[in-house]
Amino acid sequence: MNGDDAKNVASLAEQLEKLVAANEGKNLRAYIVDVSDKANKAELEKLVADKNLSKIGVAYIQGAPRDKVMRDWELNPAAKNTVLYSKNREVLFNAVNLLAKDFSKLEEAVKKSLAE
Repeated sequence: MNGDDAKNVASLAEQLEKLVAANEGKNLRAYIVDVSDKANKAELEKLVADKNLSKIGVAYIQGAPRDKVMRDWELNPAAKNTVLYSKNREVLFNAVNLLAKDFSKLEEAVKKSLAE
């Protein structure tokens, strides 16, 4: 939510929720992690409540831990969003400023890796 359009964030969250639900029992987890400089906690909590999100987690990382996450995951602080998909600590999908209309790219990566 680092300046991303609220509708895009909501749509991505809803699609993540559906993806996790569709793959229940396959150890697939999804999280929205806010590492922006701004405190978006209230906005994200409202999104979770409004969209009834229960399959995905939400986390807020600020201060020194935020700096470590940004560095370790090589995240661009100017990005509106970054979507990562990893399996066994290997990143299999990485998109910056992902639009909800392009979510199928993530779905394809998940389906491919779960079939292996």
